[in-house]
Amino acid sequence: MSQHDYVIDNQDGASFRGDINQALAAIASNNSGAAEPSTTYAFMWWIDTANGLLKQRNSTNDAWITLATIGKTLTPTDSKALAKAWVNFNGTGTVAIRSSFNVTSITDNGVGAYTVNFATAMEDTNYAVLATSGDGASTNYRVVQVSDVTAPTTTAVRLQTLTQNSGNPQATDHSRVSVAIFD
Repeated sequence: MSQHDYVIDNQDGASFRGDINQALAAIASNNSGAAEPSTTYAFMWWIDTANGLLKQRNSTNDAWITLATIGKTLTPTDSKALAKAWVNFNGTGTVAIRSSFNVTSITDNGVGAYTVNFATAMEDTNYAVLATSGDGASTNYRVVQVSDVTAPTTTAVRLQTLTQNSGNPQATDHSRVSVAIFD
C-alpha cells in the first residue's frame, strides 16, 4: 500500500530516485490506503482499504465515485456499469455456448429463435439487450432482435435472428451470436 502526492521536488540524486520510486509504488498499488490520498487529481484511482472499495475521482476533482467492491468475487448485481450477463453461442444445428457469464443455457425455439436463460435473475425486466450476429462469410444483412412473441422476464430473454438479402427479413439460424445484458 502506497500513496504519493505526485509532486517531485528539487532534491539530490538519491532523494530524487527515492521520490520517483515512491510515486511509482503509489501508481502500482492504485493509491491504496485506509485514508484518501492527501493530494488528488481528476480521474485518479484509489483503493480504499478501510472499506474495501475501488474509487475514482470525478472529472472536477471534488468527489470520489465508488466503482466496485474489492476483496470479494464480483457478482452480476455489483454495478450498473458491468454486463450482468453475456454469451457467445453457435445458433446452428445443436446450439452450443462458446463462452458466457451468468447464462445457464440457450433454448433453441426453432429457426432463428433462442431463449437466453440467466443463472442469476435481473432486478427487473427493463434491462438493456445488446446483440450481434454473423457467420463470417455471408454478405447478407443480419439482425438480432428481442422477440415480440415473448416479453423478457427477469430470468430469460427470447431473441430472433434474421437475415435479409432482398425483400423481407427471414428467420435464420446464425453461427455466431453474441448477447450482453445490462440491468
